[in-house]
Amino acid sequence: MHFTKLVPNIFYSDIRSGIKLFVSCLEFSIVHDEIESDHPFYVVEKEALRVNLFQNEEYANKEHPEFRLVTDNIEEVLLKIKSAYPELLHPNLNRITLRPWGAKEFAIVFKIAYGLLSSKNYSPIFLALCMPPTIVLRCCSTGLI
Repeated sequence: MHFTKLVPNIFYSDIRSGIKLFVSCLEFSIVHDEIESDHPFYVVEKEALRVNLFQNEEYANKEHPEFRLVTDNIEEVLLKIKSAYPELLHPNLNRITLRPWGAKEFAIVFKIAYGLLSSKNYSPIFLALCMPPTIVLRCCSTGLI
């Protein structure tokens, strides 16, 4: 078997949260837009990465995905997010931290559902850089995540 990419679906009560995170903050591009449909969604891409963003309150309240994005320059990514979108930084992992398995990581959170601020309404996105390069699991930098 040969696979070329994994494309996650992320569900939001308000799809503007997904656009803020992926397009404004992480600099993905919108490649497909059905915002005016009965079931609004976007397809966003950046290089070889693709994510489907859906507005669906029922699934947003049920699904709480966690992703790891891989980068070669975690310091640059943290600096951009810290300067332009500091509210997205996770309060418990808002600086680059070296993990025992060799990953350098920090976390950002984004609201996927309406309601009170709680861990069940937020889904973390971890950006990590691992040294030395090894196998990537759970979607991150170049290391065991």
